[in-house]
Amino acid sequence: VFCWQVLLNAFPCKSLLQVRGVEFDNNLCSFCSLFVKDPLHLFLMCPITFNIWLVVANWLEVAVILPNSLISLYLYWTNFDIYKIRSQCFEVV
Repeated sequence: VFCWQVLLNAFPCKSLLQVRGVEFDNNLCSFCSLFVKDPLHLFLMCPITFNIWLVVANWLEVAVILPNSLISLYLYWTNFDIYKIRSQCFEVV
């Protein structure tokens, strides 16, 4: 459900909630306070969440990529699972 919300721009972030009538003092990102908080910013553009991606990628021992869309990010991580399983199969052989 979470991925579905993000990919369909239905993730309840400040910019979407503001469109639906929820009032905020500002609609800037709660992490960096630099840009409007929308799913694209939150998952790809925010310098703070980017550092979190770096930590996760390091922990998983994968290269960091900078996709240009949320769909590209989703495809990268879903294909990563397939790649990981395939690699484990070859290790057994």
